[in-house]
This record gives sequence, structure tokens and C-alpha cells, in this order.
Amino acid sequence: MIVRIIYRPSHPGVLAPPRTEPGWGLRGLEAPDFAAEEARRELEPPPPKPAPSYSGVLRSVALFLVRLGLAMLAMAAWRIAVDLGLPIPFLIPVGIFSHWQVWFAAAVVLLGAAGLVVRRLEFGRGREGRRTNREQAA
Repeated sequence: MIVRIIYRPSHPGVLAPPRTEPGWGLRGLEAPDFAAEEARRELEPPPPKPAPSYSGVLRSVALFLVRLGLAMLAMAAWRIAVDLGLPIPFLIPVGIFSHWQVWFAAAVVLLGAAGLVVRRLEFGRGREGRRTNREQAA
């Protein structure tokens, strides 16, 4: 079994291997035409720039919303504990924010928003994957 490795330079400054090696024309193997490949590369339009990715920002926003939602759940649990008779005074004794339902609703809204941000992040990741698969098929 004969294995041949054909070196194809990635940039034009590299010299092509000599074509005088024995066996270049055997069994359908021919010397690669580096000049034709380089001319083809020069004629191809440059690849399109990828769309800006805000995945880092989205991850940070999702993390912030989750932590804020968990803090709201802790406030709701604290208020429930005060309502059940624990001798720990609540931070806000009167007003709209002195009810555990308000804190619980705010936690549900924030955690739901974090879920939507994560879903958007995963959708963007999946769309990028489909784009690269389409480009590979072309």
C-alpha cells in the first residue's frame, strides 16, 4: 500500500513541492495546479462577516435576573415566616411591599424573564449552527 501526502500551501508565499517526483502521474494522481487554486481563491468573494453575537451580554442578563428572582423568593419566604409568627422583624413592615404575595409575584416575573433570555440565547446558538451547516452544504 502506498500512501502519498500532497502538501497544499495555505498562502501564496510558500513554494510548491517539486513535480519531478517519481509516481506523480501514476494511478490518476497528478500534480496539483497551485496557480489555478490561487487564482480561484482571488476571484471568490470574501466570506460575509458574521452577525454580532451578544451571547455574553445575554448570559450576564440571565444570571442577574435569576439572582434577583431568587432574592425576591427569599424576601417572600421571610415575609411568610413573619406571618407565621417567627420573632424576626420584616424589613418593610407597612405598605405594598409588606405582603409576601408581591415578593412572590415579582420573583415569578423575574425568573420567567430569565427563562426567556436563556431561551433566546439557545435559539441564537441553534440558528448559528444551522447557518454553518447550510454554508458547509453549499
